[in-house]
Amino acid sequence: HIASAAPLDLVEEFGFDARSLLVAGIFSGSMVFAVFAGGIFLRAAGRARRAAARARESAEQTDSERVSFRSLIAAEPQVLLQWDGAGAPVLAAATLDAALGVPSTAKDVAHFTGWLEAGSARDLEERTGALLEAGESFTICVETAAGARLEAAGRVSAAGAIVKIRDIAGDRKEMAALSDERQRLGRDLELTRSLFDALPMPVWFRDSKGKLEWVNDAYAQAVDAASSTEVRDRQIEFLSTRQRAAAAQKSGPGKPESQRIHAIVSGERRAFDVISLPASPASAGIAIDAAALETAQSALSRQIEENTRTLDRIATAVAIFSPDQRLQYYNQAFADLWKLDDAWLAAGPSDGEILDLLRQRRCLPEQADYRAWKQKQLGRYESTSTHEDRWHLPDGRTIQVVANFAADGSATYLNENITEQLALKSRYNALIHVQKETLDHLREGVAVFASDGRLKLYNPAFASIWKLNVKALADEPHIDEVIGWCRVLLDDDAAWDEVKRAITSIDDERAPLEGHLGRPDGSMLAYAGLPLPDGATLLTYVDITDSKRVENALIERNEALMAADRLKSDFISHVSYELRTPLTNIIGFAELLTSPSTGDLN
Repeated sequence: HIASAAPLDLVEEFGFDARSLLVAGIFSGSMVFAVFAGGIFLRAAGRARRAAARARESAEQTDSERVSFRSLIAAEPQVLLQWDGAGAPVLAAATLDAALGVPSTAKDVAHFTGWLEAGSARDLEERTGALLEAGESFTICVETAAGARLEAAGRVSAAGAIVKIRDIAGDRKEMAALSDERQRLGRDLELTRSLFDALPMPVWFRDSKGKLEWVNDAYAQAVDAASSTEVRDRQIEFLSTRQRAAAAQKSGPGKPESQRIHAIVSGERRAFDVISLPASPASAGIAIDAAALETAQSALSRQIEENTRTLDRIATAVAIFSPDQRLQYYNQAFADLWKLDDAWLAAGPSDGEILDLLRQRRCLPEQADYRAWKQKQLGRYESTSTHEDRWHLPDGRTIQVVANFAADGSATYLNENITEQLALKSRYNALIHVQKETLDHLREGVAVFASDGRLKLYNPAFASIWKLNVKALADEPHIDEVIGWCRVLLDDDAAWDEVKRAITSIDDERAPLEGHLGRPDGSMLAYAGLPLPDGATLLTYVDITDSKRVENALIERNEALMAADRLKSDFISHVSYELRTPLTNIIGFAELLTSPSTGDLN
């Protein structure tokens, strides 16, 4: 009642009706709302302007940071290769010097085998694969195909995997060199120990306190240990205390010392040459089995003695001079050939002194300038070849001198008296000349084939009979070739097979052969084959065409005479038979008529 009465009072007091009040209320509310909305809009616009300003400042700062970041990346020579997850790498930076051999495109850089050394490329590929698959970071040194050393580092970031390649300089270069040296020393140490493990002789290393630090497998076997680890744990010594003390006393820092010891190995006493090398503060040693060496030395001594006895028995004079040109060895034939005193030779005279003595005794070839000739002979010690000379001595002897000079400066002389050989050779050559002249003037064709089937000797008659090329025969053709040439005049397989068997047969008892050959041109040849003592075969061919013709003529005449005689005999026999029958009858009748029993004839 009070609420409803209040508006009525207002209406009555100010003269407003209800409609006017409603309109006024709506207008007032709209104005209030407009003012309130305007305030909100202005506040929102202010906030937007402030946000835009902050965004511009952030963008400018980001651009500035990006420029600074790119400048920072470009300031250092490097190559950045980034994988963003799509699989294809992106080249983020490439500022290395082209002379280092690094490509300038992402595809080429990712192809490591195209610009890195094979080992480095393989290592970087494996490390990059582990980075992409498992996120394993790495830092290694690689070498390009151009020979440059680079550092490659792989890391995982929010943007993906990144591989950074940069030139090594300053401390990093020194660290890389030290790392390489460390790796090389590690490889050398491992290789050295592997090599020592492969040796069949005991090897050991000691530390500064003299304890065994490392031994090889041969050491463990020598001391009957199961392994080298057992040797180190138990400190099993190969040398006795006295032997170790003696080696330590004789050796000095960095100076190796060798001594011959005897030790029990595998149940038997054996000799070893132990070499100890102190290298402060550690030391090393090796034991070389001397049993085989002693055996070899003994065998060598026996061989030298046997060779000495053998050289003393041969007729060739032998003299060996040392690198200082002094006589080191000679055999008895050397002393006998030059008639030198054994006591003087045993003193080891020089090569020059021996030459001077031989010249005094006129046992050297006559020389217009002996000094120059002597200097030439002694100058050969500087060579490493073999020289042969023939000395014609004033006493009529001829000496064959063979000098062999070794690389160490020593020389070996072989002197042989070939006077008798030359005389025999001269007589032999004269005999061969006479025989050749004799063969060349024979009418018979002569050919000598060696045991290998090659023609060694022939005369012109042999080439003329078979019409062979003399130049071809001078090349010592094989019997097969000679038969091939002769088949032009006589193609008789049986005859040539017989000749070939006689020449090339390897039977112990070779029989001679002979026969006749009739050639298609009407000529006749008589041939013979004779085995010679040295395995060769002598063939002779004689042209008997004229003799054969005379023989054939005589045979034909004889046959004609024999035929005439047979004809005469047949004629006489026939005539005798034809006349004998009537004559017999006549004789019978005549005898009958004259017989008294028939009476007188009237």
